[in-house]
Amino acid sequence: MKCMTKIAIGLAGWAVGLGAPAIAGNPQDAPEPAAEVSISVTETADGSWEVAYRFDEPQTALVLSQAPVTYREWTPLSEGVAMWRIGGMEGFAFREPASEARFRIKPFSGDLPAAYTPFLAFSDGSYGVLSGQFRVKPIASLADAVAFAKSAEEWPEPVMTSRISLTSARPVGSKQGGVHTEFLSDGDGTIVYVGSLAPVEGDSFRGYIDPGLPAWLTGGFDADLATIFSMLAKGWGHGLKDKARVFMVFGGYQSKGLDLKGGAIDDLLTLQMSGADLADPTPEIRTYVRWFLAHEAAHIFQRELGNDAVLFSDNGGHAWVHEGSANAFAYRIGADLADNPEAYLAEVYASEYKDCVAHLEQAPLVEARDRGNFRAYYACGDLIALATDAMLPEHDLYDFWNALQTASTQTVDTDRAALYFQVLEKLGAPADKVERLRAFVWQKPGDASGFVQTMMASVGLPIALNDEGAFTSITLKADADRKSLHQ
Repeated sequence: MKCMTKIAIGLAGWAVGLGAPAIAGNPQDAPEPAAEVSISVTETADGSWEVAYRFDEPQTALVLSQAPVTYREWTPLSEGVAMWRIGGMEGFAFREPASEARFRIKPFSGDLPAAYTPFLAFSDGSYGVLSGQFRVKPIASLADAVAFAKSAEEWPEPVMTSRISLTSARPVGSKQGGVHTEFLSDGDGTIVYVGSLAPVEGDSFRGYIDPGLPAWLTGGFDADLATIFSMLAKGWGHGLKDKARVFMVFGGYQSKGLDLKGGAIDDLLTLQMSGADLADPTPEIRTYVRWFLAHEAAHIFQRELGNDAVLFSDNGGHAWVHEGSANAFAYRIGADLADNPEAYLAEVYASEYKDCVAHLEQAPLVEARDRGNFRAYYACGDLIALATDAMLPEHDLYDFWNALQTASTQTVDTDRAALYFQVLEKLGAPADKVERLRAFVWQKPGDASGFVQTMMASVGLPIALNDEGAFTSITLKADADRKSLHQ
């Protein structure tokens, strides 16, 4: 996941990775089609895992499509099978078309840019295993991969429908020596717990909490999460159907500063924390973790009632749609929970402005992922979300997202950027301001700082700079607003 500095509070090395867009699998009420491939994933006694693929028809080569970078170290156990890597793609190929392949793999728990961690490593040796990491797409020849020159996620063939089974001698979820089975047509699947920790259930969540995490941080976790979900439910106008699932993982105190990363898959929040700054109680870290929880919890609400295939589509480089709004929601909640809300918002929006302008000086927002700058979707997307809120005097950003969710269920078009602006216009946003917001996404301005200042001022949210051109403040509520996120 992309690492970045978020809040400068005098602690060394705040490296933060934020969750990539999660794309759900097939809807619960849809009939399950026949699987094109059966995948068996088995933990072995020596700590490695074995993965076996069985295809319904012979295959020539496959693309492993879970992440936009290569990272796997898989050892083939079948004759006539070899792993391959070409640019940002990797997979395996057969000497002759075949229907089976077996591998020994090492659990990968490292950071991946804009992708979920394949194996969440708890400090006691247990794992949260991402089922979607094993999904594959067909490819006719490796020459096609050379010509493609993009990532495996972008390979245009659809993911093969899969029946995945995960087995261990240790408990799998709540089952002793159990087996987890799952049908997967696309997306990241889910995260399956493998290990001996007892599940924890609080007032607002259920899941697995790493016993190595410091008590000063986990002690107030349930209360914090309950408050966050209550605030989001009030804004959205509805609560969640069930308690959120949570995996909180501790990576130790060895690294400097604080490293915090995670994501949201359907109703599951994952947080991975490590670093020397966790050793002693620190109010700023508690504030930051609250923001992080709020950001990921906002993703759960974003996908609660909408069509994920539209709202979280990876088509066209528009992660700003969900990441920017999640940031805006989370910063509002973070401010409400902070000791000094005004100082908190000034600090975080100074960072958003700086990071957004830095990207726009180099390229349009739509090209952020191609340039390896996923952070721009959070920063520029947040400013777009604030502008969206300000353009609609009778509505706030929650109202907009409710309308966007409804619209997403009534279209088969996965161009979520186009849908975003259509909904904005239908709710009454002025056409000239919508056009300016479109330019924010697709144009590289000649003067990035001036462009951002002009755009935000045009919707009643001016940004103030000092004589050296550094951010000093932003107005977060337009004068014309009768309802807004920052009421």
